[in-house]
Amino acid sequence: MFEFKHLVEFQNKDTLRLFGEDFFGDKSTFWESHQTSLNELYKKVINSDFPIKIIDLKKNSTLLIQDLNEFKDWLKTHQPFSDKLKSIESRNELIYSEILKKCKLENTNEFEFYWEIWGVMWYPWTIEINNKFQTFSLNDISGDDLTELIKLKRIELIKTYEKSEMNDEFDRKRYKINGW
Repeated sequence: MFEFKHLVEFQNKDTLRLFGEDFFGDKSTFWESHQTSLNELYKKVINSDFPIKIIDLKKNSTLLIQDLNEFKDWLKTHQPFSDKLKSIESRNELIYSEILKKCKLENTNEFEFYWEIWGVMWYPWTIEINNKFQTFSLNDISGDDLTELIKLKRIELIKTYEKSEMNDEFDRKRYKINGW
């Protein structure tokens, strides 16, 4: 009854199918499912290599997306009501602006991110600037958030620490804010 409109193919050959916005009408259950698919798509795009292939299944045409900005332009045109994307972008801006503000207060453009295991299934993350623990309005910043900021060219990874350089922490990385 409902047909997919787009097939997105990633470099690793993983695929995701999307309905078009015109398939929904007032069917809120389908709409929520579609928004969930868009959220999954966006996360996959952030964590994948480019180009990404998007096939329009109705027109039988293919488009190669070369970078994140080109993907966002495609998304705005072909999925204009992608509500979850707007919340993800707001989250990115909040994280970036808070890191930038805290770095400026410490007079540096570098910070470190790591996580520790403090009990069963609890992995608290930490961002340090000049070896000082920082607090943020969001309490669930992850390495994926920072990877997204790298793809947006807001920050860059400058060092991944070796096990011998760490104490109790895991996955310690040093980042630099771009353009400051």
